[in-house]
Amino acid sequence: MRKTSAKNSFPAAFTLVELLVVIAIIGILIGMLLPAVQRAREAARRVSCLNNMRQLGLSAHMFHDSKGGFPPSAIGGEDETIGFGPARGGYITWPAFLLPFLEQENLADKIDFNYSAYVSDTAGQHETLSGEHPLNVSDQVNKFASTNAPPLFSCPSVAKQFEQGEHKDYAINVGGQLPWYPFNRDGNGMGFLDSKVRIEQVGDGTSNTFLFMERKRYDGRDLSDNTRVNPFLWASFRHNGQVLYGYSADEDEIIATFEIGQLWRSPDSDHPDGVNVAMCDGSTRFLSDTVAFDPYRATFTRSGGEVEVVQLGD
Repeated sequence: MRKTSAKNSFPAAFTLVELLVVIAIIGILIGMLLPAVQRAREAARRVSCLNNMRQLGLSAHMFHDSKGGFPPSAIGGEDETIGFGPARGGYITWPAFLLPFLEQENLADKIDFNYSAYVSDTAGQHETLSGEHPLNVSDQVNKFASTNAPPLFSCPSVAKQFEQGEHKDYAINVGGQLPWYPFNRDGNGMGFLDSKVRIEQVGDGTSNTFLFMERKRYDGRDLSDNTRVNPFLWASFRHNGQVLYGYSADEDEIIATFEIGQLWRSPDSDHPDGVNVAMCDGSTRFLSDTVAFDPYRATFTRSGGEVEVVQLGD
């Protein structure tokens, strides 16, 4: 009988060099795969965000059909009423008007428009308006509605969440005029203080005019900055919940800050390379960070007569 050699009874093992080569190959493959996985996840988040904006756009059109105009950016303040809102110290922003058209009637019923909205952290929110309007504070009466934002008001790509249900990541297009002193109730965009813009006033065309844009809930891309800029319902300065193409009376200054990506109160998101937008015709698009300034500015105005507007991707 033949005897099997002991050294042949076991399969040959990997050498140390071979093992290191295999580990290195696996590491390279993982390194190549992770960015692809991250891109796929971000693509899914961007689509989800676009769907949120599509719902906001459709609800704004339903509001228009019901009330005869698009919702204002905010109501209240001072001593007069122009659009839908009662005059009082303090502001409640545009989501309050859209809730009934987003199947959120129960939440809408919780809002008392005789009082300001609520926010837990008023730091940086200027809870009084030059001391002139003592009612312009965070009001407990509207706490429940102000802290229970439906999920569609949140972009899934935003890195910081803050207080649950108390902020949003979308804003209405106020145009190119400052919603500031003197009290501006004549913006050239789609929603401003106490506005009631009708669709026939969109002379530049509904497919050529922004309606909603992304404005994430924290300022800038510095995750150490905890300044909240976009509460769900509450606002004191009327730029809460609004976007405009540039904050300055000096057009050259706006262009300069636009070129380095530091426009104040402009659209902003945590998507790579741009922001999602909803147009006045109900369509949704992606606005690239590389857009040229002139067509960018033109797409904010509803009836500016500009020839060149932004060409948007899907």
